[in-house]
Order: sequence, then C-alpha cells, then structure tokens
Amino acid sequence: MQRRPTGNQPRRLAALAALGISLAFAWLAGCERAKPLINGLAGFELGATTLAVVSGKALRCYTNPQTSTERCFIRPATSIAGRVPDVQIDFDGKTLQSTVAEITLTIPGCRFDSLASWLEDKLGKASNVGQKRAYWAQKLIFVAAEESSPARCQVTAVKADDKQRIAAIRGSTP
Repeated sequence: MQRRPTGNQPRRLAALAALGISLAFAWLAGCERAKPLINGLAGFELGATTLAVVSGKALRCYTNPQTSTERCFIRPATSIAGRVPDVQIDFDGKTLQSTVAEITLTIPGCRFDSLASWLEDKLGKASNVGQKRAYWAQKLIFVAAEESSPARCQVTAVKADDKQRIAAIRGSTP
C-alpha cells in the first residue's frame, strides 16, 4: 500500500529545517569567540597614548640616556592578575606629541602561572610558552611575560611590527 502525500509534508520539512538551523546557531554560540584586538596594557595604548597625557599622571619622567627618548614611571589604578604593577612607559620621542613605544609592568608578589592564566584570558593562547616565560604575538601587539625573580614578574608590550624591540625582548638580533 502506497502512502499518499498530505498537505502536512511541506510543513514538516520546514519545521525540520528550522530545527536544524536553530541547532546550528546554538552550536556556534557555544564556540569560543575571537578575543578583541588589544593595543596596550594598564590603560595605555601603543602608538596612541601621548606623553602629554601621561606626564600629568606620572610619578617621574626623564630622558632615557640610552635612546634620547622620554621614559615615565606610573603607579596605575588598574590591577594585573590581582596585583598593582609599577609601570614604565617608553615613548618614541621627547615632545608632548610622542606616543607610547613600549610598556613594561613590574608586578610584585606575582606568581608566573597566575599571571600567564590572566594574560591568556585577556590575549588568548600564548604563541610560545617556556617554564617561566611566555609570548603573545598578535596583530597589533607583542607581549612578553616572565618571572624576573621569586615573587616578581615582568610584562613587556610593544607594537607587533617593532622588530628591533621584539628582538631585544626575546634576547636575539632582529
């Protein structure tokens, strides 16, 4: 005996298609989303924040004798991995329009594994991980984190295209 098509068949197909689409959207919603692009740390942006903005907040600024550019020290209100870091900012010049070229955070009372987890939450999976050192190479920023001494960590951020600074951070030649 052959079954005769009914008027309900197109509705069933439409319902199955809608169910399939809903499941696909639910599956996609559960996937990890890409992290937003980051271009700085501790509230300062590489290539954007100027010396004019920082000099008013700084504990001290002076001309870096190694590079003849400006360097400032700041105690920010933000925390990194639950600790308040000391911030050193190097600029690409000495004028008030000079922009941030490098950010170095020194974090007292830091445990490297906690810091690395915090950075992975903000930046995503590290590009390279060692025992007490990790690197994140992203589109706009290169970040290096290391345990510099017991209970003290250092995080350095530079522009992703600054090959010379990245080589210096890694301890190699560009």
